[in-house]
Amino acid sequence: MNLHIINKLSLACLIGFGIFTNCSSKKEKSLFDQLIDVSGYTLMNTTSRCQISSANNTNYFASGAVATETSTVVDRINADLPNAGNVEIYYPRGTSVGLPVVVMFPGGNVHGSFYSRYASRIAAEGYVVYIPNRCTIFFTQWFLKPSSAAGNEVYAFAKSQNMDSSSPLFGRLDPEKIAYLGHSLGGVTALYALNGICQFPFCDSGSALLSQVKVAVLYGAGLADQLDSSKIILDSSGKAVPVGYLYGSLDSAFPPKDVQTSYANYKASKYLVEFEGANHYNITDVNAPFGANPEKSTSVLSQDAGITSIAQITVLFLNGYIKTNQADIFKLIRNATGVTGVTVTSSP
Repeated sequence: MNLHIINKLSLACLIGFGIFTNCSSKKEKSLFDQLIDVSGYTLMNTTSRCQISSANNTNYFASGAVATETSTVVDRINADLPNAGNVEIYYPRGTSVGLPVVVMFPGGNVHGSFYSRYASRIAAEGYVVYIPNRCTIFFTQWFLKPSSAAGNEVYAFAKSQNMDSSSPLFGRLDPEKIAYLGHSLGGVTALYALNGICQFPFCDSGSALLSQVKVAVLYGAGLADQLDSSKIILDSSGKAVPVGYLYGSLDSAFPPKDVQTSYANYKASKYLVEFEGANHYNITDVNAPFGANPEKSTSVLSQDAGITSIAQITVLFLNGYIKTNQADIFKLIRNATGVTGVTVTSSP
């Protein structure tokens, strides 16, 4: 059966009574089933996930510390937004100005604090990283799920921070330059938000297309063949927002073949980046984030090595497309990133 048909059947089953029964017409595990599996979805209706916090993260980045492999001190503050929820904000200490805005969409049932080391590494390179944490009802149960409106709310909030003399980011931001990052279910949410697509279950109040978004970088995520190319938004020059599809070669939660299909079906400037020996959670502070389903594959990389490599590649995308550093774009195009164990395929 064609994967496109399988996925539509799977989604219909999931929305209807497929949560409680098996759909006999489904021949293989679909894209949406994989996303739900890795998110740790169960039939138990509980609010316990809403209690998950940074206290459950044994490797949480300490605000005011130096980010890994840099000499930059990174600070962190928090804010509460109506739909995006509680937002952790990572920024470089100092007086530098013109800092672009980066919105990180966490994976399903992964608390945003578990991206603290990845976020601090990016912030150290001259960016302000916003990570929303939202607990909401999702298919009858409480679920940590990023809002598709997070980018819109962060954009508005960043503009207000930039004008607020009491904010540590007063006068330091450039809210007109935005990047989306996403992991797993968060990567899917980012793709929908990136193209202004409002489709259940990736449609939240206040979600709208943001022309300020210049690039998206996703890890362990994609839409396989489910993104209609006619819905990809083009700018006035006929170009879509570039997307980097990053994945670990050992990812069992969102397998490499699904990321590769996502890359093949995205009709725009795109990059496929493989991290040899990495699994689904090599981007998070620990390899088994509290509350999320565990990864079945064991990473060959240490957690620090995985985070550092993924952050280094992410920064190349941000520098290239946000700060218009052509040298970093060429590193990606030429598969000459200098990051060990990384292979880049591109269609710029």
